[in-house]
Amino acid sequence: MNDYDAKYTEILQRIRLFDVFVIAPSMIYAGTFAVLPMFLRFLLWIFGVATALFNGYNFIKVSKRKSTNE
Repeated sequence: MNDYDAKYTEILQRIRLFDVFVIAPSMIYAGTFAVLPMFLRFLLWIFGVATALFNGYNFIKVSKRKSTNE
């Protein structure tokens, strides 16, 4: 992996962490407590959980791959 790829991967990892710890909880919170139609609340909750799982899984996968390459 060259320096550009390493820097790009690091930026993507930070974005994934932001998604897992800020975006997903905000979506879940809004889906739980906001005064919205039920289907919107359901979608926010589902997409919040999916965002956390998807980005968390990819963060772990890339971190493991990165540690085995070093």
